[in-house]
Amino acid sequence: MKKVTALLLAAVAAAAMAIGMVGCGGGAASSAAPEPTPSNAVAGMIDALKAQDAEAFAKYYAGQAPESLDIKAELEKDSSFSSLPEEQKTAVMAIVDKVMDFDYSVGNEQIDGDKATVDLTITTYDFASTVETLMGSIMTQAMSMQATGETDEAAAMAAAMESVKGALDGLTSKDVSSTVTVNVSKDADGNWKVDDLSAMSEDESKKLGDALLGGLVTKMEGLMGSMGSAFNMDALGEIASDVAGDKAA
Repeated sequence: MKKVTALLLAAVAAAAMAIGMVGCGGGAASSAAPEPTPSNAVAGMIDALKAQDAEAFAKYYAGQAPESLDIKAELEKDSSFSSLPEEQKTAVMAIVDKVMDFDYSVGNEQIDGDKATVDLTITTYDFASTVETLMGSIMTQAMSMQATGETDEAAAMAAAMESVKGALDGLTSKDVSSTVTVNVSKDADGNWKVDDLSAMSEDESKKLGDALLGGLVTKMEGLMGSMGSAFNMDALGEIASDVAGDKAA
């Protein structure tokens, strides 16, 4: 059961890299100027995120741009992830694809001198309800196997993989929308760029995470709390690297 739960948490962690990779990185920002409106700066940054194009992303972002936005490539570099069986890696990669398949719109641009705010509305799949149902299903399978004395871990993982596939196949409609306010500022050259997202408060970061992950951050926080475990955005990477060692509970 530990490995099954760890896989689910690692999948969430992989998906959340879409946020984490935005908030930190080591590359220098590009000097190329973005389009001359706050709204176009936000749209350009999100388009680059969806395309996983770090160079384009840097044109619209005031913080340190990540060296790479290629989530799958970054996962492959991780020894814990690369040591997983192929069916488990495939499941995590499929979740990453689903998470990056979001729609968005920008509006309500408010400019005050060299500062501005833009409302970013993200529409995506209902990952929160899906993961809650999925975890319940897998826990039920595990309890059933335990009750019958079944100890075949391979069979448990195979059943879990079928549940994950079924859950992904069931995500066909983007019906969860959330709006977050993005701060934008003019740089020294007069170009509008999105403010450094790593400076966001914990509440703001959670709100952005929920928007990109269909309410999943708050849902996982509640689920982990009910199991007596802490959950936060910074812990996701640690969870992912714990999988191969079977450390997640």
